[in-house]
Amino acid sequence: MGKIDPSLTFYGRLQPRKRLSVASNVQFMAAMSEPKANEISETQMQVFIQVRNPEQELRIPGVYVRSRIGNIFTARVTPGSLSPLEADPNIVYVERGAPLEMEQTSQSSEMSKIEIPSGPLEETGQGVIVGIVDGGCDFTHGDFRDESGSRILYFWDQTADPGPQQDAPDGYNIGVEYTKPQLDQALSQSDPFAALGMDPPEPGAHGTHVMGIAAGNGREDPSAGVQGLAHKADIIFVQPNTSDTSDVGGFGDSINLAEAIKYIFDKASALNCPAVINVSLGTNHGPHDGTTLAERTIDSMLGEPGRAVVLALGNEHQERFIRTHAEGRLSTGETTTLYWRVLPTDSTPNEVEIWYSSRDIFVLEVVLPNGETVPIVEPGQEASFNVGDAGTEVFVSNELNHHYNGDNHIDVIVLPGSQTPIETGVWQLRLTSRLSREGTFDAWIERDMRRPINLQSSFIGGSYVRRKTLGSIQSTYHSITVSNYDAMTITLSDSTSVGPTRDGRRAPVVAAPGVDILSANSRYHAAEDPEDRTPYIRMSGTSMSSPYVAGIVACMLQKNPELTVGQIKGLIAANAQAAPGMSYEYRDDWGYGRADPVETLAATSAVS
Repeated sequence: MGKIDPSLTFYGRLQPRKRLSVASNVQFMAAMSEPKANEISETQMQVFIQVRNPEQELRIPGVYVRSRIGNIFTARVTPGSLSPLEADPNIVYVERGAPLEMEQTSQSSEMSKIEIPSGPLEETGQGVIVGIVDGGCDFTHGDFRDESGSRILYFWDQTADPGPQQDAPDGYNIGVEYTKPQLDQALSQSDPFAALGMDPPEPGAHGTHVMGIAAGNGREDPSAGVQGLAHKADIIFVQPNTSDTSDVGGFGDSINLAEAIKYIFDKASALNCPAVINVSLGTNHGPHDGTTLAERTIDSMLGEPGRAVVLALGNEHQERFIRTHAEGRLSTGETTTLYWRVLPTDSTPNEVEIWYSSRDIFVLEVVLPNGETVPIVEPGQEASFNVGDAGTEVFVSNELNHHYNGDNHIDVIVLPGSQTPIETGVWQLRLTSRLSREGTFDAWIERDMRRPINLQSSFIGGSYVRRKTLGSIQSTYHSITVSNYDAMTITLSDSTSVGPTRDGRRAPVVAAPGVDILSANSRYHAAEDPEDRTPYIRMSGTSMSSPYVAGIVACMLQKNPELTVGQIKGLIAANAQAAPGMSYEYRDDWGYGRADPVETLAATSAVS
């Protein structure tokens, strides 16, 4: 049981040229600064570092600390720093950044679906910070402006390079922080984005739409009657860093997310305001039980009253080919085969993780589509193999008693050859129990690029099980998770992910409207299709349902800023409404029922 995530060790052992190639295709690795003449650029890997004594400075060559959250540092590390980190007695564990993907949404021009009104609410979110961690912020849209100018107090674009008189936020070394005075000044110019040297978002940007559901005020076109629940809240927006971590459509990693959440809560504390943060991002990395350093970091920031994080549960059923979870039970000596399909032209790394009880002993045999077999890696061991005809490399780690939770963990990473795709077809993962006392297992395929080209590998046939399809960060203990239903038909959306967590905890908390939701449309004047040149656009997904609940939470915190996240979850659950024909019994898809802002706020006691 080492201190270093085995996959980090594997990537660190790659030849520099191979590592550089991989860095362009995974979210937690990046090339360092320009190499010297005739040298290959080195890579850095984004990590969480858990330490015993956080006051003790990390003085290890190749370790570049970014921020600290409790006893966990976010950092970038070079491969050469892994051995010194392993030997340092102050280090508890080093976890790689988990790649994040935006919870995929769909757009619709369907006009028969109803808008979701805010309801007869007295609360407006005034005095509360609504934080949005997402991509594509159109600060020029009228829904995020009022008589004072911009309603966005801070916009941290982690992707931006500082220009003249621009800086990263205090305590961070990436991106650019734009303040309300800067945004107000830009809004007085003919081209606000150019005035700030900022790349404008694309029309129909995800983050602008999400922000509108939570906090849009309808000012862009009052006649449309479109308004978010917390339409008088102040806003802080963070665009997660992607420019230095992926060329394949990823959305940064869990390091960027943790820093974004910390940034928003720190700003809210400085302003003496309560805050709720909406996150519509996800990953499948980890055991889905709340024990990764990423999940612990998020939970650690929710210990104070007046703080909440709302997470979109996921849309892992949006497409028929997205099948990323498998589970089963094995008796001693029994073998089961998971069928894992890799799509043509997939030149990105692929990964499957299998988690099972520490009381059992399993081994895995990997079979390529051409019938070639990867040797079994014994429990407690790890190895990599060059296989196939396209230069593919397969890494298998068979860990016992993992640092996170004491469970056992088999990790399979498949790297493509240089300039060639992975062997296309169906891979077989033959899992055998040598000893079963419990015998159960869960397997997840890591998320991959899905748009504009789908490269997501998936389980096929009977291997796929539609349970526990929520993302791993959605398995935190204290976040509020939300699934998606159609408010016109009051039926669950076909696309929504479902719970529970691997350790059996209940997620989602509730379901909220997420089908054909009308909200702010970024830079709509620049849309290619004339029909899209409207101030508001319809989108569907749990990315639309979670900001609805975030808006409810903002109104609750206006009424009582001292609410804890446990009280917030309890009030939302207690006042949820059952779907027609269903009881109030908890379900892994609906949660406790449909989020009801009117009843929830009526039950929320005002601060005395």
